[in-house]
Amino acid sequence: MEQYLRLRQAVRRGDLAAYNAIVAEFGDRFGAGRTKTVVVRLSQSVVKTGLRRINVSYSRSSLEDVRAKLSLD
Repeated sequence: MEQYLRLRQAVRRGDLAAYNAIVAEFGDRFGAGRTKTVVVRLSQSVVKTGLRRINVSYSRSSLEDVRAKLSLD
């Protein structure tokens, strides 16, 4: 259950790097528990939460700053 707690924390923080690390580390467990598709779909929520947090903090940010904060390619 630790992996779900860590996943929840990453989603609530909007931390895409932590989310990706958790998915990479526990991907086999998510697949065995048949929750892999739900976990993969959570990535959209992570990005949305990250954007919301950035928007509150910085009302005028460049797209490059947003990309760097969310660790997007």
